[in-house]
Amino acid sequence: MPYLVKGVTLLLLLSSLPTQAQDCTRPIGRNNMNLKDEYILLDTFPDGTKVSFACAVGHVSAGGSASIICTAGSWSPVRLKCERRSCGAAEEVPNGYVDYPQGIEFGDELVVTCNAGFRLVGKTNKRLCGAQGWMGRMPECEVVTCDPPPPVQNSTFRPDKEVYQYGEVVEYSCQQDYTLSGSRTISCSADGRFEPSPPTCIKVHCEEPVIANAKWIWGFRPPHGYQSTVMYMCKPGYTMIGEPTLTCGIDSQWSPGLPTCQLVTCDPPPTIVNGIFHPKKESYDYSDIVEYCCQKDYTLSGSSSIYCSAHGRFEPAPPTCIMVQCEEPVIRNAEWIWGSRPPYGHQSTVTYMCKPGYTMIGESTLTCGRDGQWSPGLPTCQLIQCEEPVITNAEWIWGSRPPHGYQSMVTYMCKPGYTMIGESALTCGRDGQWSPGLPTCQPLTCDPPPPVKNSTFRPDKEIYLYGDVVEYSCQQDYTLSGSRTISCSADGRFEPSPPTCIKVQCEEPVIANADWIWGSRPPHGYQSTVTYQCRSGYTMIGEPTLTCGIDSQWSPGLPTCHRPTTPKTTTTTTTTTPSVRGCEEPLITNAERIGGTQPPYGYQSLVTYQCKPGYKMIGEPTLTCGRDGEWSPGLPECQADSDTTGNNGNSLALGLGIGLTLVIVALVFCGWYFYGFPCIKTKRGSRSGIPDNVVPKDGEDVAL
Repeated sequence: MPYLVKGVTLLLLLSSLPTQAQDCTRPIGRNNMNLKDEYILLDTFPDGTKVSFACAVGHVSAGGSASIICTAGSWSPVRLKCERRSCGAAEEVPNGYVDYPQGIEFGDELVVTCNAGFRLVGKTNKRLCGAQGWMGRMPECEVVTCDPPPPVQNSTFRPDKEVYQYGEVVEYSCQQDYTLSGSRTISCSADGRFEPSPPTCIKVHCEEPVIANAKWIWGFRPPHGYQSTVMYMCKPGYTMIGEPTLTCGIDSQWSPGLPTCQLVTCDPPPTIVNGIFHPKKESYDYSDIVEYCCQKDYTLSGSSSIYCSAHGRFEPAPPTCIMVQCEEPVIRNAEWIWGSRPPYGHQSTVTYMCKPGYTMIGESTLTCGRDGQWSPGLPTCQLIQCEEPVITNAEWIWGSRPPHGYQSMVTYMCKPGYTMIGESALTCGRDGQWSPGLPTCQPLTCDPPPPVKNSTFRPDKEIYLYGDVVEYSCQQDYTLSGSRTISCSADGRFEPSPPTCIKVQCEEPVIANADWIWGSRPPHGYQSTVTYQCRSGYTMIGEPTLTCGIDSQWSPGLPTCHRPTTPKTTTTTTTTTPSVRGCEEPLITNAERIGGTQPPYGYQSLVTYQCKPGYKMIGEPTLTCGRDGEWSPGLPECQADSDTTGNNGNSLALGLGIGLTLVIVALVFCGWYFYGFPCIKTKRGSRSGIPDNVVPKDGEDVAL
C-alpha cells in the first residue's frame, strides 16, 4: 500500500511538467477521401495545425467533421464518412426496360433491354454512373419492321403496305376457283422476316363420280371443288364394296376412292318338314320369291312366302308345318254355352260365360289357332269388386266401406272451395266399375273483380281460385272508401262489394273573426286537421278543431265567432261557452307510442300505444283528446304478463313487493333529508314535483 501511494504521487508530478511540442506526419484519411489541395504538398505539420479532408470524386459526405488537429505529434481521429454518390433511377426507355445488375451508385452500370419486336439503336446498351450522374445518352428501342411478304400466284393478301411492323399479320386469299394450301396467315417476326412460309393457291376440280348401279343421294353438285362431299347408294339388289361418302381432295381426286356395286344373290332356301317350296333353282337373284305349302293334316305356321333380300339371304324366316290340335279350355267359374266339341282342330270355335257374381276378364269366344293355342287366350272369371274410389279434393260422407262388392253404394262430397262435376252417389256395377262414373272436384273460380275508378288492384289474373284475395289501392290524391280487400267466395263471386276511390279535398275553412293556430295547410286531404281561435273580443260557438272527412267536408262543422252582447237589465241570461283545452303527453309506464297525432295535442287528437315485451295492456290502446283536455277513455295500464314471468306470477309479485319496499324506504329517506320526517306532504293545487308534461286536474292533490 505505501508503494502504491508513492507511485501515484510520482505520476502526478510528472504530468504537471511542461511538454515539448512535436510535429505530425502526413495524416492518412479513410477510404474514398483525400486531403484538400492546400495540404496535399506538405509532409510535416506543426503542433496545433488543423487540416481538412474532402471526399474523393464520385463520393459524397455521409456525416462527420472533415477537420482534424495535430496535438503533440498525433492527429485527432478522422470523423468524416464518405460514401458513393447515387445516380438514382434513369429515365424510362419506351418499348424497353432498364436493369441495374450492380446498383445505381458511382461506378455501377445499367443495362437496357428492348421488348420483343423492338431492337436497340446505338453502339451499346449500357450506361455508367459517373461523378455527375449517368454518363452518355440512353439507348433507344425502335420497332422491328419487315419488307412486304412474297406474292403468291392466283392470290392476294391484305393489308398491302410498304413496311410492316413486328407482330403485324398478313392474310392471303385465293382467287375464285382456287384453294389455299398452307397457312392462311403469316406474321412479321422478331428477326424482320414473315413466318411461316406463304401458302400456295391450287385449282382443285374433281370429276363427277361414275359408279355403276349406284345413285347420288346427298352432297354437292358439279363442279366439285376442294372439300366437296357426295354420298352414293347402290340400287336395290346391289351391295356396296367401299365407302359411300366421298370427299374431293387437294389433289383433285375423290377420297377414299370410288366404291363398286355388286349384284346380290341368295343360296337356295331351307326345306321344311311335312312341307315343300317352289320354284327350285341353284341360285336366286335379288327379290326372287319362293312359296311354301304343308302336307294334309298340317297347317303352315309363319309366312308362306319368303324372298331374296338385299342382305343376300331369304327373309323372313321360313315357316313350319304343324299338326293343329287344341286342348279342352279350362276356365274356372265359367260355363260353355256354344261352339265346337272335342277334338278341337284348326279354326274350331267355342264361347264361354262366367257364372253369376263373376265378371269376365278377356274374350268370351275362342278360336283354335295354327299354333294349337286358343286365341286370343283364355279369359278369367273374377269376383265382381270395385276399387276404393279415388276422387281428388272429395270426402266420403255415406255408404259402404271396402271391400266394395257388386251393388255397393257410396256418396262423396267435394271439399270447401271445390264444385262437383258428375254424380255424387256411385254404385258398383257388374263390370267392377262405379256407375255412372267417378265425379271430379274442380276448384271454384271467380272472374276478375270489377275495376274501380282511379284505383288498381293486385294480383291481376284472368282466373281467381276460391279464397284468393284481391287488394285495392287508390291512385295518388284519392282515398279508399270501403273494404280494401275482397276475396273469391264459395258462390264464385268476390265479397264484400269493392271499395270506391274518392278524391277528398276540403276547402280552406273561412271563419270570420278567427285565425288558424295549428294543423295542416292546403290542400287539405282526408283526415287533415286544423285548429282555429277567435280573435280578441270574440267568442267561439262550435268546435275549434276540424277534421277533413271522407265527404270532403269539415267535421263537426265550421264554428262561428261572435262578439258578446250586453245583457238587458230586465233579463239575466248566463251563456257559458265551453272552453276547449289541449291534452298533455300521456304517461303510461312500460308502454311506447306507435302512432297517432304529433304534439301539441288538440281536441280529437289520436294517439296509439303498445306495451313493452313482457307486459300486457289493461284498457284501450288508442286515446282521443277530449274537450276537457283529458284523454278518453282513460289511460291504459301495462301489467307484467304472467306467461312471461313464470310460476303463475309469483316472481312478478315478489318483484313488485321488493320494489314497493324500496320506494317506501326512499320516500322516508328523502323526507328526513330535505324536510324532516315525515317525507311526504300534501298541498292542494300546487304543481311542485310533477313532470312538466303532466297537468293535474282542478282540485287534484299534488305530492310534494
